[in-house]
Amino acid sequence: MKNLIVVLLILICVIVIGTAAMRFILRTGIRPTIGHESAGATLERIQRMASLVTLRIPITDIQVTTLSGRTGSSSLVLIIRGDVQVITDLQRAEFEDVDTDRRRVTFLLPAPVLDRPRLDWERSQVYRIDRGGLWKVMPGQAGEKDLINAALRQAQRRLIDATSRADLIAEAKTLTANHLNLLFASVGWRIEVRWMDNSSTR
Repeated sequence: MKNLIVVLLILICVIVIGTAAMRFILRTGIRPTIGHESAGATLERIQRMASLVTLRIPITDIQVTTLSGRTGSSSLVLIIRGDVQVITDLQRAEFEDVDTDRRRVTFLLPAPVLDRPRLDWERSQVYRIDRGGLWKVMPGQAGEKDLINAALRQAQRRLIDATSRADLIAEAKTLTANHLNLLFASVGWRIEVRWMDNSSTR
């Protein structure tokens, strides 16, 4: 009988203590601690995310190549299709301004460089070939194979020259900025890109 009384007393004490503890937790507003990992814009993040995608600018042009001989001449109209790669040195990226409340950041980046011009052999095509002189009546003398080879060599040089075109560099800046904005919009940040002078030694 005494043992039963002792067990009942212990049970009552546990209930009373548990009830008091629960009331204390509810009254003081204790909540479990939740950890958060920042998804903010960092230099490492911009370098890592942007390195996943290669940006290229398509180029379309029309070229006329002429070949002349003693008995005639021929000209070839070639539709050039190719592209150049946009290279931005993100290792030189710098923060210029950060607004954590509005989740906006301004990056200072070196101007993109156009490199690795590539002629698309499959999509480039001969539009027409015109002959003059005796080559009109003797097309076998026109040297069309030499004409086509010369046109393709000239097309490759035109693509190399395109890497220094101001309009394509401006397009590369827009393309790079839009691409970075899309990447950081996915984590809730808006960015603005400002460009360094690539002649700077900074």
